[in-house]
Amino acid sequence: MISIEKNIPIPKLERGTGLKPRAAKYPWDQLEVGNSFLVPDVTVKKFGSTVYAASKRTGRKFTLRSVEGGVRVWRTA
Repeated sequence: MISIEKNIPIPKLERGTGLKPRAAKYPWDQLEVGNSFLVPDVTVKKFGSTVYAASKRTGRKFTLRSVEGGVRVWRTA
């Protein structure tokens, strides 16, 4: 018979169990409002979904524009 237990905390979810955590490719967490970074050799169309996902994940707002050489991303809030 399986026993029922109370007050057992839920362990934190571990992603990629057994793998080393990898360094973030883009500095989403280090950007302050007004700061930006350049992503070379991409288009707004290709990189837009990455910015959208980062915004949802971090709770911050970003905007991006096509510039010479790639795409520049600014933190706006």
